[in-house]
Amino acid sequence: AQTLKMPAKEAAALGSTFLHLGSSAEVAGTASNAVMRILGAATIQSKRVRDGLASIGLKPGEIQASMAKDATGTILR
Repeated sequence: AQTLKMPAKEAAALGSTFLHLGSSAEVAGTASNAVMRILGAATIQSKRVRDGLASIGLKPGEIQASMAKDATGTILR
C-alpha cells in the first residue's frame, strides 16, 4: 500500500470541513478517513466507485498516484 502525503494540519482541516458542514465529530472523522482510503486506493475500489470517479472525469490510476504524491492537492482539484 502506498503512503498518502498529507500533513497533519491539512488532515485536521479536512475533518474540520465536514464538521463545518454540520457533521458530528464521529461522522467527520469517518468521512475524512473514507475519502483518504478510497482515493488513495482508487484502482482497487468497487466498480461503482470507479464508475463514479469516471462520471466526474477522474481516472482511478491517476487519482491514486496523485494521492501518493500530494493528497491535499488531489482533493482540492
